[in-house]
Amino acid sequence: SRPASITALLVLCALPINGFRNEGQMVPFVALLLFLFAEYYVFHGIFLFFNILFYLKLKENRQMTRKTFLEWLVLFVAAVLLNCGGQRCLQVIILPLLVVEVIALFMESGHLRQKLPGGRYLATAYVGSLVLAFLVSCLYGGRGDYAVYLLQPGEAVEKLLLGVPAALLENFGLVGNAKVGSFASLMQLLVWVFLILLGYGLWYVFRKNTESTDRQKDALTILLASVGVTAFIIGITSAEAAHYYFFMAWFAAAVLVAVMVDHMSEGQPVFAGLILTAVALFAVLNLKYTYYEAATTQDNLKEYQEVADYLTEAGIDYGYAEFWDAERICLITDGRVTMGHSYTMASLSGYWWLTSTKWYPPTLPTEMRTAYVVRTEMREAFEQQFPEGEAPILEYENEKLAVYVGDRNYVEL
Repeated sequence: SRPASITALLVLCALPINGFRNEGQMVPFVALLLFLFAEYYVFHGIFLFFNILFYLKLKENRQMTRKTFLEWLVLFVAAVLLNCGGQRCLQVIILPLLVVEVIALFMESGHLRQKLPGGRYLATAYVGSLVLAFLVSCLYGGRGDYAVYLLQPGEAVEKLLLGVPAALLENFGLVGNAKVGSFASLMQLLVWVFLILLGYGLWYVFRKNTESTDRQKDALTILLASVGVTAFIIGITSAEAAHYYFFMAWFAAAVLVAVMVDHMSEGQPVFAGLILTAVALFAVLNLKYTYYEAATTQDNLKEYQEVADYLTEAGIDYGYAEFWDAERICLITDGRVTMGHSYTMASLSGYWWLTSTKWYPPTLPTEMRTAYVVRTEMREAFEQQFPEGEAPILEYENEKLAVYVGDRNYVEL
């Protein structure tokens, strides 16, 4: 219904609260994901919903038409392309769909004792084609080989019970450190209230005598499976338990609240209206709490603008810096200067995340004019990594940044 759809959109506007500070500037979590990590998160969120729609369509219609075949083909190609960008598609879309489909087949067949109609396996074939899309993408050689290891049992249990839940809570904006009685503490407490509402919503939607449709339950199950599979993978491996890996929880929360409002608007209109009003009020409060400060922070790019001006005037096309420094210089020069990322300028090495392999040797020549933008406090550490007399030459410096220029590209991927 329209009120339910509006509520879902408001939930996505209201969540998450908070962000993190970078050089005194508030960076909201949502802004970070939508603009900085856009290819990795926005496309995956959109693609998951298309997959849910198509999967449910195949489960219900159980027919292959020309239109269905074309939709299938488009989604398959999109899956290959997203998988070429990394393994997030496997984690948040393909594996959750595979888990849900295997369990659904097991339940619908009476624990494998009954034969299902042939058309039912169209949905199974589609999920299998997504797995095939991942395997096809593995032939693409443009990804970095980032090593992830399985944890020991004790470490895995601790991470599953502590690290993962903490990251999930932080994903909604719970970070603590707010003085009791302050506006920040009020916002934090309201998130706890919202999480209690989500708990009630899970009981309301999945209870035995529920009014929710099978489509709504199936869609929510897939969204929850996406969060669950992510939690399990992060919990048993050495992958960082970063809050933004659980971004699908926002969509699950939005759909869950929407389904509640959808059914309560008839039987319990007052409660549905209260939910809609509360979410709208929370979204307004979050504008003040998270976004006002982010939007009114004074520009802190003066030193970066000076470096960008020097690089363009000197005709330098390629350089390296640590992640945030590189991003700002690229932004200011509108891409005229390509700034590759290094984990630390004290020990030059390629940055695996959000990075094109085209920015490093062997794709780039080793012998080329290259700039190295270093924080002034890191100058000595940067110079010490080179043999005496081989360090790039310091060509420019301001209060925050030093620019070294050399004829060799030292940053190996």
